[in-house]
Amino acid sequence: MRLPGLLAEILLESLYMDVLDALLPLRPDAAIRYLANTVDHVTVDPDWVAVCGRALQVPEATPSGSTR
Repeated sequence: MRLPGLLAEILLESLYMDVLDALLPLRPDAAIRYLANTVDHVTVDPDWVAVCGRALQVPEATPSGSTR
């Protein structure tokens, strides 16, 4: 948090899906409604990190634990 601009730049340029999954874990029984498609803007604050971008809506609610 001492270098919020650097953290924002790293997240914006190289936020991989496994990192996003670690930051925002899904419950096994939760329905998936949206899939992240882009990361367009990142804001770092002492109390929170906002990752903004575009997402794709999943046509039907699919449980996150599903193997389909």
